[in-house]
Amino acid sequence: MVNEGLKNFAEELKNLREKKAISLNEIYDKTRIDVKYLGEIENGNFDVLPEVYMRAFLRKYAVMIDLDEDEILSKYEIAKSDNPEAVSANNSSKIKLDKEANSEKSDTYNDFEEENNNSVEINLKKNKKNVFLIGSIVLISAVIVILYLFFFQESTEEIIVEKTIDKIISERNENASETKLETADNSSKNEIITAISHDSLSLKINAIDTSWMRIMIDNKLENEFILNSNLSKTLKAKSNFTILIGNAGGVELVLNGNKLPMIGKKGEIKNISVDLKGIHYMRIKKP
Repeated sequence: MVNEGLKNFAEELKNLREKKAISLNEIYDKTRIDVKYLGEIENGNFDVLPEVYMRAFLRKYAVMIDLDEDEILSKYEIAKSDNPEAVSANNSSKIKLDKEANSEKSDTYNDFEEENNNSVEINLKKNKKNVFLIGSIVLISAVIVILYLFFFQESTEEIIVEKTIDKIISERNENASETKLETADNSSKNEIITAISHDSLSLKINAIDTSWMRIMIDNKLENEFILNSNLSKTLKAKSNFTILIGNAGGVELVLNGNKLPMIGKKGEIKNISVDLKGIHYMRIKKP
């Protein structure tokens, strides 16, 4: 059964605290009384702690909200009694006894608080040791992983060594039936450049459409290939080029930097000779 006297007493304490704009956290900061116990007091639950601690808490609570602690304890006794009038009559004697016993009870509370603080301090020291130990283990593990990756892990990087121009030319000179070509990617122009010695003629073939062609350089070296759309090929010669083109309208010829006329329509087969004088059309030899 709820004691209405204690309930009204607790509500009166709460109202007085709120009028003075004092929070429970502020009381905790000054008295170190757990906020949950302060809340239980203001809810009228005075049996959550032994009587000796509850009376000590009420004294500190009263001081924090500028109330007379003896008067608060007197009201507390009246509130929890079934005969408020009888308690009120004996109030003066109880207050005197409270004053005499206050120092002893206060010492008991202080001992309780000191023991609690010591326990917290010990726990903090243990936690610091644990954090230091964990941090050391993590650091050592990281060092081991770094050393393993640096010294022991095999490299999976594949090294590709490209042949030099001189080596390509040297290899292709050994086989007279092959054209001496150098091929390299050019992402900006999509161009394939074929270089043969230091010659006087430079013929650049730009593919507008995919085209097949067979080329004879200086009537000696012959090369056959398909040039895909949007690609280019540059050839060098001393005197002339002989070219058989399977898609005459699909290529554009540039001789020594000068663009030559179109040699035919798309799909037409043309046989031409190119020298310093320009383009010469030749008959297509039947097989």
